[in-house]
Amino acid sequence: MISDAINRLQEQINNDPELMRRGKYFSTKFALGIDNTWTMFVIDDGKLVEVLVEVRESPKGTDFIIKADAETWALFNEANPKPGYQDLTALVETRRARVSGDVILWLSNMMYIKGVINKFVSCEL
Repeated sequence: MISDAINRLQEQINNDPELMRRGKYFSTKFALGIDNTWTMFVIDDGKLVEVLVEVRESPKGTDFIIKADAETWALFNEANPKPGYQDLTALVETRRARVSGDVILWLSNMMYIKGVINKFVSCEL
């Protein structure tokens, strides 16, 4: 069930001491786009408090958006991804993914966000 997977994801993120250290003062709402489907994350002081999965509408009220096509995310999630797909920053630098919105907020908290997204793509929703 999706709700069970979301609960596991929240537990993994909220119980990860490294992520909690990195996100201690970080609060945001951001969206991850896969083709035309969105997953929205609400973070409060480093804790994942809400995940909205498979939202079909364009996200509103988010601080920033990270978007790529489904094939890119699938290659990113492989056990040994090819160069250019191994890291969120590599996806952006090679223009396979796009970040829009408050890019400074994303850059300032990139290591935390990368940790959240890595846990998200490795869980099975």
